[in-house]
Parts: sequence; C-alpha cells; structure tokens
Amino acid sequence: MAAYIDAGLDVSYMQPGHKSHARFEYVAYVLGDRDRLNSIANRYGLDGSVHMRRLGAGRRDRILSGMDLSGAGVSACCIKITRMSTINEVRVNTSYTHSRVAKSFDLFLFREIASRMEEFIRPYKLELRDVEFQSDADCDSMLDANRIKHVRPKKAHNLADAVAWANSHGTPITGVSEVDLADKILAKMMGG
Repeated sequence: MAAYIDAGLDVSYMQPGHKSHARFEYVAYVLGDRDRLNSIANRYGLDGSVHMRRLGAGRRDRILSGMDLSGAGVSACCIKITRMSTINEVRVNTSYTHSRVAKSFDLFLFREIASRMEEFIRPYKLELRDVEFQSDADCDSMLDANRIKHVRPKKAHNLADAVAWANSHGTPITGVSEVDLADKILAKMMGG
C-alpha cells in the first residue's frame, strides 16, 4: 500500500508591541504519514479549520501544553527568519524591486525547507511532488514560486500553525526541531 504523506506549512510572527517582538517570523512545517498527523490533530481537537490566533487563551494553552510531535512518522521543524527586514536590506543595497527580492527570498527559504523534507520522505521512495502540501495565503506565494501544488488548509496545516504560533510566542512544542536561517538567507541573497 502506498504511503500518503501530508505537509502543513504556516508562518507566524510577533505582533508589533508584544514584549518579545524582535522582527522575527517563524515558518513551520509538519510532515508525516497522513493517518498519524490526523490522529495527532484529532487528539487536540484540530479539525482543519482552527487557527491559534483565533482561539481563546485557555483552549490554546490546553492544545499547546500537551502537544508532542516526536516519534516515528512525523517530522516537524520551526525556522526562524526575518523576511521583511531581509527584503528591505537587500532592496537598499541593490536595484531590485520588492517583488523580485521577495520571490528570491521565497526560493531560498523553500530550498532549505525542501532539503529537510526530502530526508524524511526518502525512505518512502517519494518526491516532494508526491506530498500533499496544505497551506493558507501566508505560504501560497512561496509554494507557487517553487511550483509546488498545494491544497486548502486541513489538519496538517493546523499542526504547522500550532508549531509556528507556539515558537513565535516563546512556547516551543516537544518534538519540533528549531533552526535559525535568518543570517544564512540574508548572506545568500547578498551574494555571500
């Protein structure tokens, strides 16, 4: 029987004025066996339409406090980036348009994400085009720039949303690897 692998992709950032606002954005992905991801999402009441920012603090805390994405069949990662400040810095130092720089940023970022995802799906003998990517408008341009098919948000996206939201608010989730790519992407975009 063929494996069905889903990927949820979402971005979260600190709202201006928040005490830990530091111009960072977080891109999170959760990748794994569809049945396993759905089981985890069901355990926390994530039905495919839940967004952490719209939940009350009590429900959000209950979901995040017990969430564990470790174990077989799941890969979860939260990547710290500084998309807007990187785009602005590159624009100041080049003659490129905002849209061109933003597209380049999305290409660099997705290459980093793809290399991590490919390690996970290799044993399944799948390629990224075989994975069902679930995203909302925040990540659609990055997926479009890389010619990756994507579908409306479902449970894998809810899990990625929880990971991104938790990291952007200083409460990381068990089983999620954390990577800071802000400087690496800036250096690549500046020709380094």
